[in-house]
Amino acid sequence: MQIGDYYSNPRNDVLTLLRHTRADRILEIGGGDFPTLIETRSRIGGEVWGVDIRASATPLDRMIVGSVTSDAVRDQLSTAKFDVIIANDVVEHVEDTEGFFAVLSERLAEGGEILISVPNIRNVKLLYHVFLKGRFPREEAGLFDRTHLRWFCRKDVEMLSAGAGLRVADHRYSGRLVGDGALSRFKPMEFVALQNLFRLVRA
Repeated sequence: MQIGDYYSNPRNDVLTLLRHTRADRILEIGGGDFPTLIETRSRIGGEVWGVDIRASATPLDRMIVGSVTSDAVRDQLSTAKFDVIIANDVVEHVEDTEGFFAVLSERLAEGGEILISVPNIRNVKLLYHVFLKGRFPREEAGLFDRTHLRWFCRKDVEMLSAGAGLRVADHRYSGRLVGDGALSRFKPMEFVALQNLFRLVRA
């Protein structure tokens, strides 16, 4: 994935997990220019809110600038509830991981769903770099993005979700070697997948 892709292209791989056919309100966290949020609205309608550390020129019903775990952003979200919450490639950039999942849980409407993608560190590329080359890679984007604060396996996200009163209702792997068919649910794909995709609901 090129750096610009984070901001300009909708995450259609993630949207394969979407189950809502209509929504009153949708939130995307860390959406850049929010192409995934706009694509979601085109499919199921609804008011669209965005949270990001930088302002976006994309027309939204509500744009909040800042870190989603900060008191200022949480105050601006106030008591708003969302039928669909989207957070792609965000949690690895957040200092307060548990706080991040707590915000997702707090803002989720009854019967709502959360769609998230998380880079998959349980990938053979890690073995190659660490055990064969003897170093942990730092790259401009992707799995070893130098701006990542933490790295996660599938089980880490499952545990963090459970701690916030959420459960995994659906999961798929994503990446060039995985494709978008039946292999995306095949457990051994974890070792070549670049992303874990989750659909979370209330436990």
